[in-house]
Formats: sequence, C-alpha cells, structure tokens
Amino acid sequence: MNTVAHVCVSKGLGGLELYSLQLHEMFKQDGIPSLHFCQKQSLFENKLKEAGLDYLPLNKTSYFGLSNILNFRKAVKKHNIKHIYVHHLKDLWFVVPALIGLKDVEVIGVAQMFLNNVNKKDFLHKKLYGRLKKTMALTEIQKQSLLNCLPLKSEDIQVIPNSVNMNKFKSLTEDIRLQLRESVGVKADEKLIGVVGRLDPWKGQYELLQAFKNINKNFPKTKLIIIGDEVSGSEYTKKVKEFVVENNLTELVIFKGFQKNVHEWMSALDIFVMPSYEEAFGIVLVEAMAAGKPCLSTSAGGVPDIIKDDSIGKLVEPRSAKALEDGLNWYLEDWDKASQVSINAKKEAYEVYDMNQIYKQVRDLISV
Repeated sequence: MNTVAHVCVSKGLGGLELYSLQLHEMFKQDGIPSLHFCQKQSLFENKLKEAGLDYLPLNKTSYFGLSNILNFRKAVKKHNIKHIYVHHLKDLWFVVPALIGLKDVEVIGVAQMFLNNVNKKDFLHKKLYGRLKKTMALTEIQKQSLLNCLPLKSEDIQVIPNSVNMNKFKSLTEDIRLQLRESVGVKADEKLIGVVGRLDPWKGQYELLQAFKNINKNFPKTKLIIIGDEVSGSEYTKKVKEFVVENNLTELVIFKGFQKNVHEWMSALDIFVMPSYEEAFGIVLVEAMAAGKPCLSTSAGGVPDIIKDDSIGKLVEPRSAKALEDGLNWYLEDWDKASQVSINAKKEAYEVYDMNQIYKQVRDLISV
C-alpha cells in the first residue's frame, strides 16, 4: 500500500503541529501507512516519538535547503510515498523541488495561517502552488484571504475545519474538574476565567489582564488562569508578569505554563477567553466549546465562522482591553445566559467539528 506523508517542519508545538499529529493517528487507525517529516531536535519531534508515530527528522534550513530537498526526495522514493499533506505552506519550498519528475505524487496544502496585505502571485509562487492538487482552508473567511494573496482559484480551495477528538471530552468528570480547581486554589463559589496559548503579544494575554483587573473590582470572586508556554527572558513574558505584580494581582492570576491535559483544564474553567489579535481558526476555542464552556473571543481572522452569533459565544473587537472587559461582563452579569450559551456551544462543537467526520473529508482529498 502507498504511504501518506505529513510534512510539518516546525520548531514549535502548538495547534498546527498537534493537528497534523492527530491526522497521522487517524490515518494509522484507518490502516493507511503514514510517515511524518518534522524538524530535528524540536518539541514536535519529541511529541511524535512520545505518540509512537513513524517520523523522519529534517534539518532546519533556509527555504531552498538543498539537504532537505535531497533527503525528502530520497525518502519519498524509499517509502513509496504517493500522497503528501503539507501542514506548513512554507515547506513547499523544499517539497516541490524534491518532487520534480515524480508526477504521480499528490500534494495537499493545509493552510493554517491567515494572510493579509501580501501578494504572493509572482512566478515562483505560481510554480509552488500549481503543484498542489488541492489546498485546505479552515474557514470561508480564511479561504477569501488566500484567494486575495495566493495564486489560487476558488475551485483550488476546499474548506475543511480543524477538528477535535470528542472522546476526550466525553470522559471528563466532575472529580477531575474539582481536583484541578483545588490544585490552584480556586474555591467552589469563585469563577475561573481562562486563556490557553503561548505567551505572545499576538495572543492578547496582556489586554486580557488589563480587562481582568477591572472585572475583579466588580466581581471579586473571580480568578484568571493563563495556560501556555512561557518564553523565558522574553520582553513580553516580563511585561505580563510585571503587570500582575504592579497591580497586586498575584493572588488572583495563575500561570500554569504548558499543559498536556488541556481538555481537563478546560473542564476546570467557568469562562474561556481567546483574546488573539488574529487566528486562522483557533482550535482551543472549539475545544472549550466541546467542554461546554461559555466562550469569549476576539473577532479576529476566521473566528466569526466558528462563533456565528451570540447564541454560541461572544465576539468582541481585537486588541482592546475594554472590549474584553465588556465581553466578560456580558457573561458575569447574567449567568443563566452564560449557561445556555455553553449548552449551545457544546452542541455546535459536537455537530460540526467532530474528528471522525472531519477526517473523512481530509482523507477523501487523496486517492487512497
């Protein structure tokens, strides 16, 4: 049987990388041989190893890295790879040259980024994107951004959203929720507001902290938990932590760093917030919906295609602490409304973003 390859040469470990890993696992469960290409000595390589998935590490190189071109071409031939999902479109710069003359290999581009105000319709980009059988976009909004910036036609792009393994959320219990809340000192009568994502200016944690400072004055029984990688020594990490200290929030703001069991931490929350400046999709938002949490998000990137109206979540403008404050008030002032929104959000997540149904759409893009 032909092998399916997943290319994701990234040093990080976030939604993009974990989504490619999830697809690999689904192909494997389906009995389809699969192989991952990742960056050598990266967090993602460690994650693939931990998951017991077959992979080959590549060097971190420039776009036209000759060693990666040669090693990738050799692997394609050796492992009889006939179908390739490129999860980071920058990797097309070595994937496409490596496939010269190998016309029977199908290539699917997975667009996980949101493009604005760039023009990539020059000769070289036309050659790269012309090699793709299809490009996956995550939302209709993102599809339009790709059409504006890349040398693609509407029929070249298929909208397939990211997905969530709902089985993880079905196994959540009240005991797990209570244990996690107790472990960080959150009482039964306190509302725990949470954000998940690496500490980064584009993730909007600073604006959320500004909003929380004012929220806590009106709702003193609230706490904020920030889950995600902290870049040691970064100016942003320093800025965020200094704000907490300077505003006497050290007893109210909890930093938990990177957590493997994000779905369990979702269950511990009362309100989930995604304050990003821009998101092509935002898988953590769908995970919070699946956990049955009232969600507040900025209307950045493709998010309005997920939270379509106030019945399943609240959208506010990005880059605004005041907007986030108003959004949190919208929930905290009417907890019955918040509870109904969480019920609707969970139903939407299970109906639209279930991993099993999304996987079939992804698999059907290739001729297996």
